[in-house]
Formats: sequence, structure tokens, C-alpha cells
Amino acid sequence: MSDDINILKKLINENPYNFSEDYLENLRIILKKKESWEEQYPLVKKAQEALGNNNIEESIIYLEQAVDLKFEGSFVYDKLIDIYGKRNNLNEVMRILNSAIFVFSELVSISRGDRVPKLERYKKMLAKLVYSEDSESSRDK
Repeated sequence: MSDDINILKKLINENPYNFSEDYLENLRIILKKKESWEEQYPLVKKAQEALGNNNIEESIIYLEQAVDLKFEGSFVYDKLIDIYGKRNNLNEVMRILNSAIFVFSELVSISRGDRVPKLERYKKMLAKLVYSEDSESSRDK
């Protein structure tokens, strides 16, 4: 556990500076994000290592775990979209796009500079995918 997390826990539990309840709640949110990051980041590193060793199946396992934990970086979503897209597994691509849209619209800080461009990119990708599926299903009729 990092020093940052220990310091946050101490501030929250002991409240030596008599922080307001709102301030303490903000500290709890920061603590939760830091703890979550410490759980998620090793998964991303393992996925990158597996990809570097050309072990796609192993990387998928780690990437999917990071998606389940609502990882706030685009790498995991982009990689899974790429892998599932190459396999023509459009249902999985749509699932990952929806997860990315949720994370970048609801969880990623609005002050983060890359939030809106990434969110818009995922929305456009999903719209294009849905449109192409609708076009295909109407041709099949």
C-alpha cells in the first residue's frame, strides 16, 4: 500500500484538522480511486507484457478484468476493441464500447483533458458500428 493511501486513511479516520464532512467525503473518493488504481494498474501491466509476448488470450483475460473494474484509461478499451474487431466479434466490440462510454462519461474526472475527445471517439465508433449492423440487417431482408 502506498504512502498516499496510508496518509489519506489517517486523515479520514483521525480528522486531525477538523475537516468538514463534505471535505472528508472528497478524501474518501480520492482514497477509493487510489486503491482502485493500485488494483487495476498491475492488470494493465500484465496485459501489456502478454501482448509483448504475443499471448493474445492471456492479455484478453487481464484486459477484461480491468474493464470489469472500470479502468479509467483508454488502453484497455482500445486493445479489446482492436482484438475483438479483428476477430469480427461485433457483439464484444459493442460491449467494450459501451463500457468505455460509461467510464469516460460517468467516472473519469471532468477536469481530465482527454476525457471528452475519447468519449466522443467511442460514441462515434459505436454509432458507426450500430449503423453498419442496421444497414446489414436491412439488406438481409
